[in-house]
Amino acid sequence: MGNQTNNDLGRLTAATEQLYRELRELRAVTDAGFTQLGADVTALRKTQADTERKVSAAAAWSDLKFDAITWATLLSIIFVSQVYVAAIRNAPGWLKAMLPGMEQPAADGEAPAGAAESKQVVAFSRPGDLLRKGVDLEGYTISSTVGWRHVFGGKDWHEGYDLATPVGTPLYTVLPVEVQCLSEAQSGGGGIGAAYTVGNEKHLWLHLDSCTAGSYGIGEQFATTGNTGRSTGAHLDYRVKDLASGEWVRPYADVLRLAINPNAAIAASNPAIDAPGMTELIKSFEGFHPTPYWDFQQHSWGYGTKAPGATGTIDEAQAERELLAYLERNCLPAIAPLGLAEHQASALASFCYNVGPAQFTGSDTYRHAQAGNHQAAADALMSWTKAGGKVLPGLVKRREKERAVYLGG
Repeated sequence: MGNQTNNDLGRLTAATEQLYRELRELRAVTDAGFTQLGADVTALRKTQADTERKVSAAAAWSDLKFDAITWATLLSIIFVSQVYVAAIRNAPGWLKAMLPGMEQPAADGEAPAGAAESKQVVAFSRPGDLLRKGVDLEGYTISSTVGWRHVFGGKDWHEGYDLATPVGTPLYTVLPVEVQCLSEAQSGGGGIGAAYTVGNEKHLWLHLDSCTAGSYGIGEQFATTGNTGRSTGAHLDYRVKDLASGEWVRPYADVLRLAINPNAAIAASNPAIDAPGMTELIKSFEGFHPTPYWDFQQHSWGYGTKAPGATGTIDEAQAERELLAYLERNCLPAIAPLGLAEHQASALASFCYNVGPAQFTGSDTYRHAQAGNHQAAADALMSWTKAGGKVLPGLVKRREKERAVYLGG
């Protein structure tokens, strides 16, 4: 029994030693494997870094080549352009005439070809003479002008020019514009309409038969005249609104002329549409006020025109423009048809400016001036010296001066 136990212990010890030896061998193999794995990873990382450096170098070279090609192309274009400009500058006239966009040189003292001072631009630079009823304009008749008229059984102040045209008469643009078409509801009784803006003014064409909205160049048809809306017959109604003040201003006679006939001839210079010095008499009474002040029923400024509110400032140049705009809109349409001398028109303009267009055209002064009874017209001025039922010394002085001016004094 004892011998058997000893034998078992011997075998167990031998087996344990063998297992220990195998574990040491396994550890040695594992250590070698990890060492090789580490070496492989290091080599792989080195290979990856080498590859990235090569790719980066190739990309940088590609970018450099692209930049070089781009700059070379741009420099070539600049060089060729300069050579072309130099060659064209010295080219003979017959060659320039064959090249698109080339202008012939202007003679000394003349504007270059294509200069902005075209007849279309001139047409928009001035309202022109007030067109009278019955005047011929490019083969058509002015049937109504700016001022009072009797229509639809009542008295109505008309803001535009009416031109008796057959339905379908074409209308042409005078400058490059963006045309907007108006429905009968939008035009306020003007039927089908067209509108476009030039500067700070909106030009309206009413009672049309057709309108095509869009962008137009010079001399392109945008509408045809008609007989739509509240109308007494086939005609065109042309009027202009100042967008800054919201007021109607005298329409442009030459714009109307060129809209009917793009080839129409117009005056090359600004005609004297108002009597020289017409505003001077008014300015002597009103004085200049650069800031708003309370004037009976409104805030006024400048030379007595309506101010937009109780604050702000106005300079003398703008004040005179507003004064002229008021006269053109409210007084000159009634004064111009009278055919008065300059001093008479100046006196009536001052009177109209002071009392307003409705009172002016309803006065004995205006009635006598229409009849050519100038002494009676001057004397009747003296009945307008009261405000609030009281005679005001300032108004007496003003009427005396207006009366003297009207009579030539």
